[in-house]
Amino acid sequence: MDIPARSKINRYPNRGNYDINKLQEILDRNFVCQVAFEEEGQPFVIPMNFSHDPGHLYLHGSKESRIMSRMTNGKQLAISILEVNGIVIRRRMADNSLLYVSAVLYGKGSEINDYESKMRTFKLLMDKMVPGRWEETERPDNRDMEKVMVVQFDIEDFSIKINENNVRETGGRTDLWYGIIPIKRTYGEPIAPSEIPVPDYIRKLITIKSA
Repeated sequence: MDIPARSKINRYPNRGNYDINKLQEILDRNFVCQVAFEEEGQPFVIPMNFSHDPGHLYLHGSKESRIMSRMTNGKQLAISILEVNGIVIRRRMADNSLLYVSAVLYGKGSEINDYESKMRTFKLLMDKMVPGRWEETERPDNRDMEKVMVVQFDIEDFSIKINENNVRETGGRTDLWYGIIPIKRTYGEPIAPSEIPVPDYIRKLITIKSA
């Protein structure tokens, strides 16, 4: 496979992965990314939530936000996603590391204008974040839609980097502990001011994400 220079993993290339199916798994698990762009020589990076389908990410924001217009000016964008799954403690401080999965995507953005297409991206995001909520929520009206800008980011190329080391030691004092401290993301008990019972689909989500 011909890998563009900007996507090629040079340090620890054995950790590199360019499988589109693996990328899809990472996108399925996450809904927050970092969007990087450049304006008049100044770099910027902004955290945003996203939805996706094969080949595209969809980013939502206020039409008054500076980044939304910058993402549709025809210039290249870079988007990153990071999962930190553990802290690797080794005997020598220089050998400490993290267990992680990261993805960096490159491409350009364009604005989605029609009502139905914008609504579809909202559903993709809701189904990703809280499955079942779409059927039980007030939909945005035309006034809401006019305030929101949706950007379609076309994935041109990407790279994935994964560190899934097993516990092993490379040297150092034998009287020192070494190992892995796992990091897990779980969902907690909902905080709600109303007396309406927590819906079953939210209880199900909490159970799944806390397993």
